[in-house]
Amino acid sequence: SNNQVNLVKVRDCDCAVLDMTSDDARNWLLRQLLRVQFDYGVDTFKFEGGEVEFLPLHHITKVALINPNFFSEQYARFASKYFGGLQMGRVAYGTQDLGRFVRMMSRDSSWGVSNGLASVLSVTLTMSILGYPFVMPDMIGGDLVDSVPEKELFIRWTQLSAFLPGMQLSLPPWEYSDQNLIDFCRDAVFLHQTLARQVIVPLAQQVVETGFPIIRPLWWIAPESAEAQTSSNQFLVGDDLLVAAVLSPNVTRMDVFLPPGCWKSCNNTIIDSEAPQGKIVSIVLSLSHIPYFCRLSITDCTRTVKRFTFCDLQTCS
Repeated sequence: SNNQVNLVKVRDCDCAVLDMTSDDARNWLLRQLLRVQFDYGVDTFKFEGGEVEFLPLHHITKVALINPNFFSEQYARFASKYFGGLQMGRVAYGTQDLGRFVRMMSRDSSWGVSNGLASVLSVTLTMSILGYPFVMPDMIGGDLVDSVPEKELFIRWTQLSAFLPGMQLSLPPWEYSDQNLIDFCRDAVFLHQTLARQVIVPLAQQVVETGFPIIRPLWWIAPESAEAQTSSNQFLVGDDLLVAAVLSPNVTRMDVFLPPGCWKSCNNTIIDSEAPQGKIVSIVLSLSHIPYFCRLSITDCTRTVKRFTFCDLQTCS
């Protein structure tokens, strides 16, 4: 009021918040972004912020906020309107209709389920079920506030992200000066590239038609299974690719629940799980891979018809 600007603290800086309900403010921001895009050849932008918590305590907006989150919605719709599906944002209130990447909030560089690696999967599944299928997980390795993540954590984080719709790195793998780590992370990136072409892009096209998420909980195809209801580290990419993420350190063996069907493991083993209750298999783990299984169309496990070729292109050891 009285033409005064209320400042807020963001990352220890005094900042003014644009009124995203104002046409004048939105047009001013658009002109600045288009100028940067033209001058530097930028393809798109990462739209950080937009949360209601950044509004000054005594704020006045051009259009009254019938709901505080209306501010966040206007910010997201602005980004999507002018920069399309390539841009990525961090707020997503009531914007399930926008086909855009939504980044989850920052994660800690830890294994923990509260805000570490394990939470990446739980948050991805929650966002997916809420109608935001294009999930961008937080940076691999976490926010690096206190220290560089341990090597095993960085590797397992990269391997999990390889199966999600997008990947972003907090630091390059070669910062570790460890050739094995570099090779494992390179393999995960190559796997993600293949997965994107073979599986994720077709599933993204289906999102428009069905509204089904890309990343799905295990109970999606086994709703009556107690194992599927309680699994904390397994998930589906579509209906036919099952991933068993490694979310704890020093894991050398894992029990994996396979819903009814015929599954092909990433080391080309065919597993018959035709029992109505599914099947639990015990697998030995190495640091070089994350276990995953492709479901096959079958009459029985001796006569299989491939649903897609992804498991023929990628193998694990």
